[in-house]
Amino acid sequence: MALGDSYAAGPGIPRSGGPCARSDHNYPAMVAEGLPPAPYTDVTCTWAVTADMTSRQFGVIAPQFDALGRNTRVVTLTIGGNDAGFVEVMGVCAGLSQVDPQGAPCRDHYATSGGDEIAERVERTVPRIGDVVEGVRERAPRARVLVVGYPHLIPESKDSCAIEQPVAAGDFPYLYGVERKLNTMMAAEVTRHGAEFVDLHPSSAGHDICQAPGTRWVEGLVQVEGADPGHPNINGMRNAAHQVLAKLGRAG
Repeated sequence: MALGDSYAAGPGIPRSGGPCARSDHNYPAMVAEGLPPAPYTDVTCTWAVTADMTSRQFGVIAPQFDALGRNTRVVTLTIGGNDAGFVEVMGVCAGLSQVDPQGAPCRDHYATSGGDEIAERVERTVPRIGDVVEGVRERAPRARVLVVGYPHLIPESKDSCAIEQPVAAGDFPYLYGVERKLNTMMAAEVTRHGAEFVDLHPSSAGHDICQAPGTRWVEGLVQVEGADPGHPNINGMRNAAHQVLAKLGRAG
């Protein structure tokens, strides 16, 4: 059983479609191929937030939790990025980079003397992820629950990445810190709620959005491998599937 947002659904990867832009070459599909034959359901959906586990997404797509049952044995879940507003953040940071390409305008915009808005969003989001895990365990008490984190998106430092993802030079460490914070807090939270965390960050290092085509596992504004901007391409999905299967003891 696969639950989650676009980082699980795989929008833009070949043979994706429907209202959720779900690909049949996303990591849940690859995980299913690597496990013994069994009924398999993928309800991941682009733009999903934690509330969409129990509410109709866009008012029409059934709550993802509706797919769970007492016979569910394995659940994968990737969620939280949309709750924290990461797509909006990347858009704002891209725009600000044009004004001050060598500074840190994104950090200065979000991190003021009153606090860091993005850090606060992450801190509000993580308990919701814990609640989702609890909801899964209530509805699928026999299931092994694996929460899959987010991959390495932005390098820790770089002078420019204007074509792939416009970011000011001084904002690379700031945005890198944000993605690390989310993954680190997710890991602690879901473990506390009895799930297993699959950390994609170490295995995807060196394959971030600023790398050359063929090396990067996350597509930029200029898409080469067939995935929505800022999302894993098929190689990123292969890595995610490999890490999940390794956690399940099934990696080849």
